[in-house]
Amino acid sequence: MKQVLSAFLVLWFLISVSHAYDAARRQPPPPPPRKLMEGAVVPSREERQKARRLYQLARQENRQLRWDECLAGQAFKRAKYIVYQMDKHLGDERFFAHTDPRSEGNPAWSYVYTCYKGRERCAGENLAQGDNTAEITHRNLMNSPTHRENIKNIEYNRVGIACYNYICVELFAGV
Repeated sequence: MKQVLSAFLVLWFLISVSHAYDAARRQPPPPPPRKLMEGAVVPSREERQKARRLYQLARQENRQLRWDECLAGQAFKRAKYIVYQMDKHLGDERFFAHTDPRSEGNPAWSYVYTCYKGRERCAGENLAQGDNTAEITHRNLMNSPTHRENIKNIEYNRVGIACYNYICVELFAGV
């Protein structure tokens, strides 16, 4: 009886280990390590280049859009806020959203208001996540109906774009 029980336990252990190994192999690779820059007050050179390329691609879709440095600065603050909140809350995806889970509001509107103090007629926000090129990020945004609508909306004539780590933010305003 002991031999049967021992054989059963060994067999059970081998099957469990095999299933755990198979499940671990099927999971996607972890994201690249994040380079949180506590004191960063401006985007890195690479982040600025990506944001400028995203602007060029958006401008091809909507010739009304003009670069706005104030909105770009606010977009950087927004991207940085999202990264810090997700890291602080262990990757909590609720912070990668247009609504802040703590306040239930969309902080993007206050960022746009900071630049125009109520002179804006309309405002919009696009969020992108991932360590992709500007071209892939733009294509992903254009494949989403709501993000595409923001980019192509001719009521928007100002845009500020910034990337921080793996988050890019596009803030739109109609002034």
